[in-house]
Amino acid sequence: MTEPQEQAKSSVFTLSEEQIREHYNVKDYTERVYKEIRQPHGVASNADFYRQENGVRVPNITFLRLHLYHEGRLTEDQVIFLLRRVTEIFTQESNVLRLSAPITSGYRGFSIVETIA
Repeated sequence: MTEPQEQAKSSVFTLSEEQIREHYNVKDYTERVYKEIRQPHGVASNADFYRQENGVRVPNITFLRLHLYHEGRLTEDQVIFLLRRVTEIFTQESNVLRLSAPITSGYRGFSIVETIA
């Protein structure tokens, strides 16, 4: 080990859990540190997420907009349902461009390459 590495290693220190609690004035790790910030919503229930429209199960857009605005979460099945539904809608649209990957775009000397699957 070289001298600068030894000096850097000797200057590194770690704080104990008690020192961290004392420094940040944390009494309990289960409490929210910033109580004035609203806590995120939990996972959306299927009863709230879906609604029936003419006998067809569709997402409840009003609920979904508010739920995601408040940083709520969705289950994997709910996300897959949304992705499949959006795919159905976009495949029926006549004004959607069908492009093959990779798509490149240049801006002021920079090149951005995106792969669209």
